[in-house]
Amino acid sequence: MTSRFFVTCLALLLAVPAYSQSTSKLEKQNEQILEELKAMRGLLEKLVAGQAGPARPDTPVAVKVPVLPSSYTEGRADAPVTILEFTDLQCPFCRQFRSDAYPEIGKELIATGKVRFLSYDFPLSSIHPLAEAAAKASRCAADLGKGPAMREAILMNNERLSPELFTTLARDLGLDAGAFAACTADAARFASEMKANQSYAATVGVDGTPTFVIGRTATTTLEGDRFSGALPYAAFKSLVEKALATVPTK
Repeated sequence: MTSRFFVTCLALLLAVPAYSQSTSKLEKQNEQILEELKAMRGLLEKLVAGQAGPARPDTPVAVKVPVLPSSYTEGRADAPVTILEFTDLQCPFCRQFRSDAYPEIGKELIATGKVRFLSYDFPLSSIHPLAEAAAKASRCAADLGKGPAMREAILMNNERLSPELFTTLARDLGLDAGAFAACTADAARFASEMKANQSYAATVGVDGTPTFVIGRTATTTLEGDRFSGALPYAAFKSLVEKALATVPTK
């Protein structure tokens, strides 16, 4: 929906022949118009919020943050560099990162032992109403042995998410239909883990997705660069090399 759509709606709402209405009826109609305009304004604000920020990668900021365990970890535990990812499985820019930069990160940095990659769920439910359900579906799939595959499938199809799609993806991955349905229907399942991810993201200073922190691996902390946006692989490689340069030689 574009701004032209809202302008057209506004014109139609205002094009009411006032002279043909009684005073009480006109007042009621005006109230209705105001309510509809408020609803359209709210929708427009959500659309704008969903398209802002992450579309334009920001400048990396130096940070020192704690490192918490993640349900989605790749790479060697002793890799010299760590990448933290905070993702929303309904976010179009998270999908862009996954399809563009991530394959090379996996091949060139994770598989070669240079990087440990930890991912955390940060669903922006106010603008992505199915993000939390998507995160839960991926966790349910993980309990059934197909977590990474489900996460990948959800991200690659996140422009058309629905509860039915989660069921379809689970079936395509060969998951037990009954166990998957029971898991996703359990309101308390993974609630504490999801809340912990949200609190951790706030500690790190995350306010949009995708957000990353890249730095030298340490026991309990990570000192490096935080940034938001779907940067190209070359940018990730550059920041990883910067972090590698700080690793003491043995």
